[in-house]
Amino acid sequence: YIDARSLSSDEEIERAILSHTVIGRVSPEQKQKFVKALKRNGHTVAMTGDGVNDVLALKEADCSIAMASGSDAASRVSHIVLLNSDFSSMPQVVAEGRRVINNIERSATLFLVKNIFSLILAIISLIFTFQYPFTPAHLSLVNTLTIGIPGFFLAMEPNSDIVSGRFLQNVIRRALPGALSNVFLVLFVVAFFAVFPLQRDMAGTVCASLIAAIGFIMVYEVSKPLTKLRKLMFFVLLVGFVVSAVFLKDLFTLAELDAGATLILIVFLLLAFPVFKAMSVLLKKLYSKFDELVVKANAFKNREKE
Repeated sequence: YIDARSLSSDEEIERAILSHTVIGRVSPEQKQKFVKALKRNGHTVAMTGDGVNDVLALKEADCSIAMASGSDAASRVSHIVLLNSDFSSMPQVVAEGRRVINNIERSATLFLVKNIFSLILAIISLIFTFQYPFTPAHLSLVNTLTIGIPGFFLAMEPNSDIVSGRFLQNVIRRALPGALSNVFLVLFVVAFFAVFPLQRDMAGTVCASLIAAIGFIMVYEVSKPLTKLRKLMFFVLLVGFVVSAVFLKDLFTLAELDAGATLILIVFLLLAFPVFKAMSVLLKKLYSKFDELVVKANAFKNREKE
């Protein structure tokens, strides 16, 4: 416990809020400084209050919570107002927020893999003027089984994991390994079929199978930890793709592969997971370097302000 009246400088306020759990006799301005100090040190801050003296801190907090029975000023600046003025409902509010954010993040990751991959491949195909290897039917099959259906079911599942980081940054970082793996494998297949005397129409089928493989790897990654329901979903989707590829070739414009193309497909399918893991490791190192630079830049800005 510490008496806030003994804190005279911003440095003392920051040390106090980081080292004590109970602080009394706090002025409205000090409450605001406590919130700022916590945010400077990387915390996501929630502030509860019901009076005019809490308004400054409520406005500064990442999430501000007021009671309906409190002052109008506190209610107006808060993100959440408890209509029954009972904090016992907050665990349910937090749990629902975690479920929505985490599940949207998972679904968005699957969608972003396709978007990033398609954008990069389209730009490269325009620059180097090679034929785009996919037909709309190819993409419809892959997107339905690796994005649409799993994204729908994952969005409905309970999820109480703590939300961390920034939403867009998290989604992009999780999607990039899959997207770049798709680009690498597809370009390699296109180059292979261009150099060797193999039927070009088979290249699209091989490429579609490869992006489906990476898609299923992404579904597996975002579904962790695997529950019985998620395992069942993954198995059904995988069987659905195999059945579609074998019995619905004409519907999805998949070519009949000869022995050479089948061998190429098997080799690249075996490479899909190692390529994905290599991309993941490489990107994690780049993310770490980037985060270090951001921390140094923020520290430099804070020193300049002081």
